[in-house]
Amino acid sequence: MKFRCKLTKFDLDMSKYSGDVAEQMRNELRKAVRVWLKATVRTVVPTWSGASRATFEILAKKAGTSISYGPQKSIKDRKPLGRKESSATLQTNKKLGQYYFEWETTLKYFILNENTRQTYQEGAKDTGSGRIIYKKGLDQPGPYNFTEKGQAALEQFIATVKLPNPFFYLKAKPV
Repeated sequence: MKFRCKLTKFDLDMSKYSGDVAEQMRNELRKAVRVWLKATVRTVVPTWSGASRATFEILAKKAGTSISYGPQKSIKDRKPLGRKESSATLQTNKKLGQYYFEWETTLKYFILNENTRQTYQEGAKDTGSGRIIYKKGLDQPGPYNFTEKGQAALEQFIATVKLPNPFFYLKAKPV
């Protein structure tokens, strides 16, 4: 008894697949930033002078979105201070498969409001001590705890991210 068969081998077009994965991950990274901004800045950080929200403008721009502001309650617009006191990056490294964003600020009042509750004290000096020197301050001066809220939103989003199906990058070749 004789059997004849045709053998087929499959090759994965790794170059095309890794290029498409990188493109999709860049898009997912921008979406992740938007999800994070929605969970943190847009729902937690108030507009008083605009400084705290302005710290996120660089990151928002890199993700293809913008930061909105509510009515300004302070006498002085401090958005330029917030921009100056912050930095942000979106990092994509196709070779290492790393896709992440970083945001940081040195705006002391914002940092203080993230972790503590401030109270107004008559005659207090501006020392970053947790005492508000203006009676007409924030309605809810903190703590914001936006770091925890942002992390939860990111983890929920990341669980939905899927890579392209490698099946579509296979090519059949006769052996």
